[in-house]
Amino acid sequence: MKKTLIIILLGAAVFFGGLFTVYTLISDKINAVMDEVISGQEEPRIKEVEVEAIGEMLKLDDFTVNLADKEAKRYIRVGITLEIKNSAAVDEVKKRLPQVRDAILVTLSSKLSEEIEGEGGKTLLRQALLTKMNEVLVVGKIYNLYFTDLVIQ
Repeated sequence: MKKTLIIILLGAAVFFGGLFTVYTLISDKINAVMDEVISGQEEPRIKEVEVEAIGEMLKLDDFTVNLADKEAKRYIRVGITLEIKNSAAVDEVKKRLPQVRDAILVTLSSKLSEEIEGEGGKTLLRQALLTKMNEVLVVGKIYNLYFTDLVIQ
């Protein structure tokens, strides 16, 4: 019984001694930061978040294309803006604009209206268009494509 009591007291002393040490170490740092903030010498430190640079936006003329639906005549009207991060790539896209527009028209006209419906369909269409347009380019790359208008009728 005496041994158990001694072990418990020794364990409690080690535990509370450790808590006191941690508290002492942390409280000094907390007080130093609080003093700096209160005195106005230093503003609170806020972690800076890196924001990915946005590339140049190139708006294309709207496209109106018949879809591949057989049972009814359906068409799509879509506005597209391209994001390009390299100025050399912007120049290349402008020089190859007829090829880029052709890639878009051919891709759109091969789609069924059911394939484009819903968020998933639009995401797949975006990926297909990006792939086809980037196949045309030699120097640069189109990083993203944004639908600024999209109507299926």
